[in-house]
Amino acid sequence: MQADDPRINASHEAKYEQRAPGWRAVCLRCGFDQPYGKLGVRLGAASRGKRVLLKCSRCKRLCCHAVRRREPSRSLSPTAES
Repeated sequence: MQADDPRINASHEAKYEQRAPGWRAVCLRCGFDQPYGKLGVRLGAASRGKRVLLKCSRCKRLCCHAVRRREPSRSLSPTAES
């Protein structure tokens, strides 16, 4: 299997999501979005308006990343109303 195999990427994404469910690190320079759990953040950590200094995987620069909670997905199923 190659490193760009979607099955490998999906399993890593799921593992990172378990570490910090719903949290993302967003590069403030280019907008690249990655799971915050990838950075080794523990489950249960909390913050508001947090910025971390990281090397971006896309733009390859050392810059600030905003830590944001992903919006919960809304159910598109209709509710039963009478």
